[in-house]
Amino acid sequence: MPQLTADSMPLPSRELVIVSALRFLRTNAFAFLGLSILLLVPCFWHTHIQAGDLGSHIYNAWLAQLVERHQISGLLVIPQWNNVLFDLIVLHIANLLGFLAAEKVAVSLVVLILFWGSFSFVAGLSGRPPWLLTPFFLLLRTAMRSTWAS
Repeated sequence: MPQLTADSMPLPSRELVIVSALRFLRTNAFAFLGLSILLLVPCFWHTHIQAGDLGSHIYNAWLAQLVERHQISGLLVIPQWNNVLFDLIVLHIANLLGFLAAEKVAVSLVVLILFWGSFSFVAGLSGRPPWLLTPFFLLLRTAMRSTWAS
């Protein structure tokens, strides 16, 4: 019997992964929506989110907005390619909705990506949804949120 190695195992196609994800969402829609809402409640009940260097990202987006609108002189926005995705998300949401909403929406995206990404990773490793580990994923999200203040 041939030995299976990481090199000999076929990778799932992109279509298979998307179909599997859609099947999961269709069969677990209520759990997905319920858990997502539960995850986002703390993001919206606080008047201001304080977490790590979130303030500096909001400040960077605010400065970039002022530079784009020519409301500040002496500053330039220098294109960067690393560690700027969150700043760009905040900037574009702030241009549409303002900075208070941008902070909440951007943090909400990060919370959902962290939770569902961890859930998907473990599901991919185990071959089934890790519903019994959901409380631990919630704790991981809570541990990240432990520095948030109202």
